[in-house]
Amino acid sequence: MQRQFEQELEQIKRCILTMAGLVEKSLEDAASALLEQDVPLAQAVIAMDDEIDRYEVQIDRLATSFIARHQPTATDLRFVIVAIQLGP
Repeated sequence: MQRQFEQELEQIKRCILTMAGLVEKSLEDAASALLEQDVPLAQAVIAMDDEIDRYEVQIDRLATSFIARHQPTATDLRFVIVAIQLGP
């Protein structure tokens, strides 16, 4: 049971890190597209937003399911609640 708990928590962390990387790249590309008037790059940034949104939904689903199944406490619970609050 503890192993599954740790694996699911790690999956949430990986999704957050992946989404954060996409957001960081998107911000860099958006700034470049604006400064360089690069329309194709701006369109790529817009397209990447859908992928970021999918990660947001996945994180919310994983975190909610994790709370329901494992009833985490203290640090783990705070982490999962923050993960849920990443969305709009």
